[in-house]
Amino acid sequence: QYQYARTVYQGIVSSVNTISCQTLSKVGFEYAYNFAKMNFGLRGLTDHYESARRLVDEVAHDNLRLYWQPNQFKDEAYNLAALRAVLPYLSHVHVFAWEEAEKFPLAQHERIWRKYIDILRGSPNDHAMLMEFVCDGSQRQFREDAAALLRFLEK
Repeated sequence: QYQYARTVYQGIVSSVNTISCQTLSKVGFEYAYNFAKMNFGLRGLTDHYESARRLVDEVAHDNLRLYWQPNQFKDEAYNLAALRAVLPYLSHVHVFAWEEAEKFPLAQHERIWRKYIDILRGSPNDHAMLMEFVCDGSQRQFREDAAALLRFLEK
């Protein structure tokens, strides 16, 4: 069962401060909008999962949520800890297979994605899984990655 909410992706949130996020969330709440701050980008307001949690805690509005994606520059332990830490604040998940500057077919990262999915299953909320960064950008690879993700989602 999916609940559709009006979610506004705020790319600008990474360049604004907590007060701006609070203001956006207050205005959004009045109009029944949810705001989602994308992943933990480099040199941003949420460049680490701890700062992302701190931001959501400081804003203190239920309609400010986080997107999560594995950080391709960090190791498995970091990414697992990050997902666990932000799970209560999580909106959606970006799915890809990427290490440093190299992209891979998603099937090559099955082991770690099954771990991420197990963590997500512990959430009381539904989370959309958005595919991106297909390794060669082809439709064929996208379809193969989508099929791999569906296999990972099977119990």
